[in-house]
Amino acid sequence: MKYMPEAQMKTFQERCVIVYAQLRQVQYQQRRILYLDEICFTKLSFQGKEWSGKNTNLAVDQRDIYTGYHVAIAAISEEKGVDQIMIYSAAI
Repeated sequence: MKYMPEAQMKTFQERCVIVYAQLRQVQYQQRRILYLDEICFTKLSFQGKEWSGKNTNLAVDQRDIYTGYHVAIAAISEEKGVDQIMIYSAAI
């Protein structure tokens, strides 16, 4: 198991303290906290190798693969669960 170098660990711990203080302040102000994540899909996201049963072939329509660039952004909150999902056909 690799460990984080001591200098990086110290910086990480300092940042954790700052973020935790900011979260406490936001909660005190009774503001809503959103947790957001994004993922990008390109034509290179296709899994080229896949399992198929004996004497069968896996067939994929190439039009379904080469669809360009897509981005999905999702936000969740404690109050609503999944708060919002947005999908874009270009980088944002």
